[in-house]
Amino acid sequence: MEDSINEIKFVAIYLRRSRDEGIDSKEVLTNHERILTRYVAEKAWKYEIHREIGSAATIKGRPIFSKLLENLDNYDAMVCIDQDRLSRDIADTIQIKQQFILTNTFFVTPDRGVIDFTKDELVSNLLAVLADSEYKKIKERLRRGQVENTRRGFWIGGTAPIGYKYDSKKKKLAVDEEKAHIVRYVFDEYIKCGSLRNVAVNLNKRGYRTATGELFYQRSIDRMIKNVCYIGVIKRTFDNETIIIKDAHEPLISESIFNKAQEIMGAMSTRGTAARARKYSLSGLVRCGQCGYSVNIQKRVSKKRTRVIMRNCLHYNYLNERMCHNRSYPLPEFEEAVFSSLIAKRDDIRKRIEQLESNEGEVKKRERDVQKQIKTLSRKNENLIKRADKLTDMYLDDDLFSREEYVRRKRDYEEQIKSTKEQIEVLRNSSNTDVEIKSSRSLLEAFDELLQPHFFDLPDEDRNLFYSRVIERINYTYEKGADQPIIEIVYR
Repeated sequence: MEDSINEIKFVAIYLRRSRDEGIDSKEVLTNHERILTRYVAEKAWKYEIHREIGSAATIKGRPIFSKLLENLDNYDAMVCIDQDRLSRDIADTIQIKQQFILTNTFFVTPDRGVIDFTKDELVSNLLAVLADSEYKKIKERLRRGQVENTRRGFWIGGTAPIGYKYDSKKKKLAVDEEKAHIVRYVFDEYIKCGSLRNVAVNLNKRGYRTATGELFYQRSIDRMIKNVCYIGVIKRTFDNETIIIKDAHEPLISESIFNKAQEIMGAMSTRGTAARARKYSLSGLVRCGQCGYSVNIQKRVSKKRTRVIMRNCLHYNYLNERMCHNRSYPLPEFEEAVFSSLIAKRDDIRKRIEQLESNEGEVKKRERDVQKQIKTLSRKNENLIKRADKLTDMYLDDDLFSREEYVRRKRDYEEQIKSTKEQIEVLRNSSNTDVEIKSSRSLLEAFDELLQPHFFDLPDEDRNLFYSRVIERINYTYEKGADQPIIEIVYR
């Protein structure tokens, strides 16, 4: 607590005497004042005295103390004869201590010394309980309001969908005549061609954009086609309750057109992907090195043979109507190349562990030195921050120097603080040898389990699970004219 004492320069002495205690209030206050002023003088603190006589059960009936709480951030600490001078009411006590925490102000008594309420675990827990309780009440009131507003046909869904604008007076959606034709075009075009991609491309070519100003993509059109608000319906789900309000606003398309679009979409829908099912050994792990999208793995069956390949990237640029140029490649050959890379990686991990362990004594000594340097720099950084804060206080309160001088000094402190933090970060990154050894050993165990002689005899799903333990993703690039694909493995 020595550091806390050093931070205190200016304090408020609060003297309170209850009328109910049967002793002359003036005499008691005088005794308390003598004790506290002597205590403060010994610490060489500057002070202001706030006196109050009363028997109010709560702080609402104590105007002097209430005003002091409001201005608590003007002081480094409040000094009282005892902590129960603050309040004996539990709710008041929590409120008072919360104010101390918010203003970063210490509480001091002659018997207990400096008290930092930010380290009061009981208070922190009580504040958390009260805050959580209040949050739940607010959330429930908000939910009730949203349910009621939805039942009345009000729009509570945030940004209005394209084709509509929000009428703040009626709190409902109103047709946006400038963009309503876009919605009608989307449904008509989708019913004609049945392609989300083609609809998106045609919209972008015409210069149209979404309600948030973005390009249209398949997913944008998909959301529009499924949005019941375009037939005048509001649908909202609250917890387990779904509310559907018809005729909430003017529709942009007829129900028959909407239903026809849903039928087409239902016929086009597909089941879960091979990646989710781990159908192939590298499903869900391979990414296109050009665009970053997942590479699909597909089985191709012909009269002569059956092949499993990584398909050419089908990612589509919705603005210039071009595909990526990544070519297809046989999966078995690709997996062998990945496996060879894993063997090389395992050897690198083993060498790194041996290197770290061979210099263990020297490494530990260096780490101790680094920790000392970090501790010294951390103290320096804390002092710089305090001095920068104090500089601001002096400029605002005492007007000791010009604004130009203040800005110059402040910038100097900020540069020193930034430099110190960077030095600490560099030292921390260089001192994690134990952590590196443990993580490397754990990774090596996973590699050893993975790279077994009969690994390729395992089913695809099992191999996929093993790969997923050590691989985050595999970036795959195979452009036209290249002899072999470029493989970049990102490890976990």
